[in-house]
Amino acid sequence: MILMDMLLMMCSSLILVI
Repeated sequence: MILMDMLLMMCSSLILVI
């Protein structure tokens, strides 16, 4: 699902930022 993909990408971005 595209929504799940976007959520996953956002989570990875947050983890990278932290």
